[in-house]
Amino acid sequence: IEPQVYQVNLQQITEKINTVKKENRELAEAISIWEQKISESKIRLQEAERRSNIHSAEALKLKSQDANGQFEDPELRAVTSNNCELEESKKALEDKCNALRSAKAAKEAKVRQLKEKAGILEEFYEERKVAIEKKLDTMNCELAAVKNQMATAEENLKIATEEIHKYKQQIEQRREQLQRAELTFRHQIAVYEKTAQHNWIKTQIWERAMAEERREAAHLKHRLDMMEGKRLLEGYMRQKPMPGRPQTQNPPRREPLADPEAGVAPISHDKHSTKNAEKDKGSVDPWGPPLLTGRFCTPYPRGPPMGYRACPPPEPWWPWGPPRTSLPTPR
Repeated sequence: IEPQVYQVNLQQITEKINTVKKENRELAEAISIWEQKISESKIRLQEAERRSNIHSAEALKLKSQDANGQFEDPELRAVTSNNCELEESKKALEDKCNALRSAKAAKEAKVRQLKEKAGILEEFYEERKVAIEKKLDTMNCELAAVKNQMATAEENLKIATEEIHKYKQQIEQRREQLQRAELTFRHQIAVYEKTAQHNWIKTQIWERAMAEERREAAHLKHRLDMMEGKRLLEGYMRQKPMPGRPQTQNPPRREPLADPEAGVAPISHDKHSTKNAEKDKGSVDPWGPPLLTGRFCTPYPRGPPMGYRACPPPEPWWPWGPPRTSLPTPR
C-alpha cells in the first residue's frame, strides 16, 4: 500500500494547526462554562430537593390531616400547590442536568478527537518542515548559479548597451543627412511645381487662344458655306435676291397644280415668262445648270441641292471666356 500523499504546503498546515488550537481553546472555555452551569444546577437541585423534602413532609402531614377531615385552611392548600410546582421544577432541572451531562460528554469526545488530529498535524508539519528545508537548500544552490548567470548577463548587457549607443549615434547622423536631403528635395519639388503651374497657366492661355481661333475659323467656314449655298441657290433658281439678309429672301413661287378630280388642265405659262427665257438664252453660264423655259414649280418647297450640307453654327463666345466644357481639364 502506497503512503497517502498530501497536496498541502507549509502555510496551509500552520493555518490548520492554528485553527485547531483556537477550536480547542473555545471548546475548553465552553466546557468550563458548562461545568459551571452543571455545578449551579446541582446546587439548585439540592436546594430543590431540600425544599421538596420539607414540603413532602408537610404534604404528608396535610394528607393525614385531610384524611382525618381537618384540611380546611386555605394557607395549607397554597402550600400543597407550591409543593407540586416545586416537584415539577425538580423534574425539569433533572432533565436539564442530564442533557448538560450528555453535551459535556460529546464535547469531551470532540476535544479528544481534535487533540489526536492536532498531534497528527504536528507530526506531518515536522516531516514537511524537514522536506522544505532540504528543498530550500537546493533552491539556494540554484539561486547561486542563477546569480552567476546574471553577472555574466550584466556584462553582456553593458557591451550591448555600448554597441546600441554607437548605433544610435550613427542613426542620428543618418537621420540628419536624410532631413537635409529631404529639405533640398522639397525645395526642388516646390520650384518644379511652381514652374509646372506657370506652364499650365501658359498652356491654358494658349489653349483658349487656339479654341478662339478654331471658333473663329468655324464661324468663318460656316459663313463661307452659307455664302456658297446661297450662291448655288441663286444660280440654280435664277432669281435676283432681295436686299437684306438671306432669311428675308423671297421664296420661289409656285403655280397651282391641276386638280385631277375636277378635270381641269394646268395653267399654261404666260408670255412674260417665255420672253424672259428667250432673253436669258444669250447669257448662259457654261458651268451652271441648264436653263428652263417658263416658271419652275414644284409641289413642295425646295431646299438646298443634294451635295450641300450646312455646317452647324459655332458655340457662342462669351466676353468672360469660353464655356467650361470646351476647356481641357488639367491633369
